[in-house]
Amino acid sequence: MSTEFIYRSHVRELLERVAAGADTRPGTAAEVAAAMMTTSLAGPLNSTGMGLYLRMWRKAGFSPVGDSTRDYYEDAVGPLIDDAETTTRRKLAAATRTLGTITCTGHHDPNCQFTAPGH
Repeated sequence: MSTEFIYRSHVRELLERVAAGADTRPGTAAEVAAAMMTTSLAGPLNSTGMGLYLRMWRKAGFSPVGDSTRDYYEDAVGPLIDDAETTTRRKLAAATRTLGTITCTGHHDPNCQFTAPGH
């Protein structure tokens, strides 16, 4: 997450989940892509792994690479990629990444925890 475009993608997906009222705990596309990159350094990826890597790259909104190659993997092992995506997002889940109850009414007094000093 130290690379800006990866971090931005990660945060964008989390904010989209919050706006949609969805679960924020599962891994994001950026997290899965980063995990697949690390995995690829340990050894070659099989078709499912490569397909997952390319799918997550696209879902994260990173610069396009080899769309025709992605289509090949989606056509060849799409259902396996679906399963791998579900499993990987679940394994990368952050149990503490939840939005707590917000009691803010939008009117901030000087002691409000949501108001930055000097705001």
